[in-house]
Amino acid sequence: MLFRSGVCERTIEAHTHDIEDIAALPCGTRLLSASDDGTAKLWTLDGELERTFEVSSLMLCVAALPDGVHFVFGLFSAEIRLYHVDGTLVHTFEGHTGQVNAVTVMPDGQRILSGSDKEVRVWLLNGTHQNTFQLHTSYVNALVALPDNQHALSGSDDKTVKLFNVNDGSVLRTFTHHTSFVRCLALLPDGLRFVSGSHDEPACVVEHGLAPLVVEEPGGVPVAVDPGAHVPRDLVVEPREQLAESRHAFLLAHDASSPGLRGIHRTTSRGGSICASAPSPARQRRPPGPS
Repeated sequence: MLFRSGVCERTIEAHTHDIEDIAALPCGTRLLSASDDGTAKLWTLDGELERTFEVSSLMLCVAALPDGVHFVFGLFSAEIRLYHVDGTLVHTFEGHTGQVNAVTVMPDGQRILSGSDKEVRVWLLNGTHQNTFQLHTSYVNALVALPDNQHALSGSDDKTVKLFNVNDGSVLRTFTHHTSFVRCLALLPDGLRFVSGSHDEPACVVEHGLAPLVVEEPGGVPVAVDPGAHVPRDLVVEPREQLAESRHAFLLAHDASSPGLRGIHRTTSRGGSICASAPSPARQRRPPGPS
């Protein structure tokens, strides 16, 4: 379903089984849906189907690369696959021993993060396994990269969200504002706050605590300042506000054709429908899902 200002404009009957994840391409005019029916589909926001990608496994998550023509899927078979929008399979990443529940791409498009079981893995685009971080005590369900290209957030069945350094796996902050499994994460447009969704119903808006990436110019020479340098380690952070019920996945993406933002949300994992919305510049809210 396509929503604008709370009004449903269009429903895309996308799949024959549950939709596990959706991702917006950077252009803001196309999206990908990944489903338990073993397919992923590329759509325009007008509901036109451009391409169907078929695999022999349940598709559990999807993320688009910044170049706008590549994306990755995480599969129940423990694989990660990198595709071109023309349908070409570019690479298969292997190494996880359990289903891949979450994938995200770093802003420079050079590294992919994947979550499975209790671990987060870091990959280069050529398939090289760069690192494995044991961040959680239960399944990793969600990942989101931060704009500084050095940090990311992970959400888990252990009810926590972790802010960590993707270079060495060090945990800067642990967020414990949920009382049940954390199932989804999205970064807000300011880059300073994220939204987390959980089985405990409310979605929470939280400040992750990293300052924006600052560039100082002593003597005219640009110097990048580490945005995590002054963040206390393992600081427990409470949410600033709560949104409507949010058991299921959502994401926010820029709409290149308008000054606002486009949020693409999955309000239910049952029935194979897609919900997308362009929320007002005020507080971002998801349409309520079924209880």
